[in-house]
This record gives sequence, structure tokens and C-alpha cells, in this order.
Amino acid sequence: MSEWTEKDFESYTQSDWELIKTVKQLADENLDNVKILTRANDIALAIFGMLCVRLRDNGEEGADGLGMSLQEYTGTILANAKRKKEDDGWAAEYAKPIDQFIEYGKNKFGE
Repeated sequence: MSEWTEKDFESYTQSDWELIKTVKQLADENLDNVKILTRANDIALAIFGMLCVRLRDNGEEGADGLGMSLQEYTGTILANAKRKKEDDGWAAEYAKPIDQFIEYGKNKFGE
């Protein structure tokens, strides 16, 4: 899903927004720090799991797309940092829905 709408974000809470925004910021501010990126990736994986469990508890199937994008984003920049490799564009692709959600949350939650 490349372009998300507000309807796609309606099920997320302010706590989800805070977590996702903080992990994205942590990763963005530490692009060359493998230790911090490893922890950010671990947290992103936990968030992804939490969001998937919530989907299942609500009777839905599948994986949470936003949580998956966050984990793919942190995992990609972690892999790039470990190999001292420039971003090949994938991290930016994974970041698109995350950045959209962060902007949506600013409006919805009044930051």
C-alpha cells in the first residue's frame, strides 16, 4: 500500500502514534549507530507483533501494514549500517506510510 488515507489510520491510538514516531525518530537520528539501530529494530518488531495481535483480537486476519513498514524500515537501515552501505531506496519506500502516519497523528492528536 503506497498511499494511505486517513481511514487507514483510524484504528491506531495515540499510544501507537507515540511509539511509532519515537522509534522512527530514534532510527533517523542514529543511522550509523548499529547498537542503537539494533534496539530500534527490536522495538519495531515488538510494535509490529502488538499491532498484529490487536488485528487478530478484533477478528481480522493478516499482518499490520504500518507495523510491518516500521520493522522493514528499521531493519533496512540497520542492515545498511552494518554493511556501511548507502540506502538503495528501500528504506525511503518503507518510511512513506510511517511519515504519513506521523503527520496524520500531528493533526489527530494535536501535537
